[in-house]
Formats: sequence, C-alpha cells, structure tokens
Amino acid sequence: MNDKITAAINKKVALANTSVWQYGLRAIFAGIYLGIGCGVAFMTAEQISAVHPDLGRFAYALLFPWCLVMIIFLNGELTTSNMMYFANGLYRKVVKPADAAKVLALCTLFNLIGCVAIAWVLSQTLGFHEIDASHYLIHSVQTKMDKSYGLIFLDGIVANMLVNITVIGIMFMKDNSAKIPYILGIIFAFYGFEHVIANFVTYSLAAFTLPSAIEGFTLDHVLLQWLVAWIGNFVGGGVVMGIGYGFLNKGQDIYTD
Repeated sequence: MNDKITAAINKKVALANTSVWQYGLRAIFAGIYLGIGCGVAFMTAEQISAVHPDLGRFAYALLFPWCLVMIIFLNGELTTSNMMYFANGLYRKVVKPADAAKVLALCTLFNLIGCVAIAWVLSQTLGFHEIDASHYLIHSVQTKMDKSYGLIFLDGIVANMLVNITVIGIMFMKDNSAKIPYILGIIFAFYGFEHVIANFVTYSLAAFTLPSAIEGFTLDHVLLQWLVAWIGNFVGGGVVMGIGYGFLNKGQDIYTD
C-alpha cells in the first residue's frame, strides 16, 4: 500500500510541477464527472419523489456513486482523495509540505472550476431550466443551509472517510468488475454527509436555477460552509484515513497492508 500511495503522490506532484494546465484539466474533468453524476441523480430523485417522497433520497443515493466510478476509472484528480494521499505522504515524509499544499490548492481550485462550469451547463438543460421551490435540488440545498457549522464539520469527516475507504479498498483489487460494486456499495451510504466538491456542484446548480427559493443562500454563508466542509473532509480523509493507515503501515511490522 505504501508503495502505491508514494507512486501516486510522485506522479501528481510531477504533473503539477511540470504542467499546471494538464494537472488542472484532470481536476476540472473530475469536477465535471461529479457534476454530471449529481445532475442525473437530482433529476432522477425529483421524478421518483413523485411516486413517494422517501424514494427520492434512495434514488439519489443509488445514482450518486457513479460519480466516483467515473473519476477513478478516468483518472480524474479529486481533492478529497488527494487529502488522504498527501496526509499519508506527509506523515511518512515522502512529500514536501510545499508540494502537498500546492497540489491540494490547485486541485480544489480546478475542481471548483469544473463544478461551476458543468452546473451552468446543466442549469440550461430541460431538466433544470424551469424548476420550482418544491424541486428535490432546492429541498436538498435548503437542508444543507439549515445545518450548523459543527454538524457540517462532523458530516464532512464521515463523508471523506467513506470516499477514502473506497479509494484505499480498490488499491487491493485487480479486477475492475469487482471495483464497481465495491464503490457503489460504500458510496451508497454517502448521501446526507458533506463532501465539499459535491457541494461545489450542488450549490452552483442551485445558484444558476432558483436561489431565491433557498433561505439564507448568501455568498458568505456558502463560502463558509464550503470551508468548514473542506476542513472536515481533510480530518476524515487526511487525518483519520491517510495518517491512520500511515501509522498502521509504519516500519517493517509483521502486519502491513
């Protein structure tokens, strides 16, 4: 496991230092893939909710994991998985703090660009062009806006633990057909927690469609929620999973992954 994480870190740092724009495009693509998955999940959840309100949440949870499938299989650069890689690398002293900070900052910025871009495109499509205040998207964003910052932080921890349980788990799988159900099974439990990059898409899509229907939907509130979710994600994915597995695989112990 250590060798795989170190190799991934070295590749990411080398690309970011050699070509910011090539690295940035991989991160933009990750934001776009996540946005497409979120958009489809929201549209489906809205339709299914007409059958029964509780089924919408189930439909969203069932479809959202395909975002991560696309990102992993198409080698997108996602901030929340990079939190695990670079926290682990810092703990094992295989990456410089400046390089780790640079990659995480670039990845966050370009993920945001991809998310905002695809959110605008989706807002112009038939599925989101004319929505009302009862739409599943608006309800979801309002639920997030009503959360306390402490709850966002805790939900952020759990969200990125789930993401990186997935990322670490597939390191031990060789068969792609086994990876897909594993990803879908873990990320199915994701809905309701706070993933900062998913929130980039969700809040942007709301901003481009019907922001007036959401109470408290102001720029300062959104930015602060994103910041708190980012920190929570770093604790869950970086500290708990990244440093946790760095500690477990430290040295030449008889039990290493």
